[in-house]
Amino acid sequence: MSGVRNGGRKSAVTSQETSEIAPRSSRRDKPVPKSLTILVVDDHALVREAFRMLLEDLDVCREVITASSGAEALAVLDKRPVDLTLLDLKLRGESGLETLAKIKQRTIEMPVIVLSASESVGDVREALGAGADGYVVKSSSAEVLVHSINLVMTGQRVAPLPLDIMNDTSSQPSHSASAARHHPKLTAQESRVLSYLGEGMSNKEIARTLGIFEGTVKVHVKSVFRKLGAKNRTMAALMATQEIRSQTPNQEQSSS
Repeated sequence: MSGVRNGGRKSAVTSQETSEIAPRSSRRDKPVPKSLTILVVDDHALVREAFRMLLEDLDVCREVITASSGAEALAVLDKRPVDLTLLDLKLRGESGLETLAKIKQRTIEMPVIVLSASESVGDVREALGAGADGYVVKSSSAEVLVHSINLVMTGQRVAPLPLDIMNDTSSQPSHSASAARHHPKLTAQESRVLSYLGEGMSNKEIARTLGIFEGTVKVHVKSVFRKLGAKNRTMAALMATQEIRSQTPNQEQSSS
């Protein structure tokens, strides 16, 4: 995979490397090489096929190979070169993390993006700590997936949470986490966006705070509107403000 990654694998994780899609300014528009061979590892046939069709439709690679298990994935890697692996975290049998460790033993330079339905901070930390180059939630948009592929192919690391949340090991939930519990229809990232809408932040300010593209914020905002039935930012912001107020008595009682 010559000419794709920038130097060796990074041992340190910076704030730009752990944000959901937080590129270095000099690299943000660098396209994915269309000559890539991508391996998709998932134990659900429909999911594998969906990702194969998506990647082909997005025209981000030359070939998509699929594997239904960790053992099958390792067999593929032993037989032929692969530029990038998309690996399901919750594989049946040998887990995604176990497979990840074996993949990295074979070819440490090949980037691996973990795919998961989980938005748990613990799962994200565990995957990155095990050597994953990226973590993408399966509910993410195609734009997020493509940009994440772009970043890991230029030597960076990506995750669905900003650094301050990733590094927060306290037992107290953040305001965003509280918002997520009160809005079960929203993803954790959408709940964070909603909370910032309630603070009157613009899309650009939200993007800067979360370390993601402004275009991605717009996608999240539209999704929030649709899921909550909000017609505009003002209505969504009012919903967020009401949630903040509803949480305040409980917070005051717990601190008294």
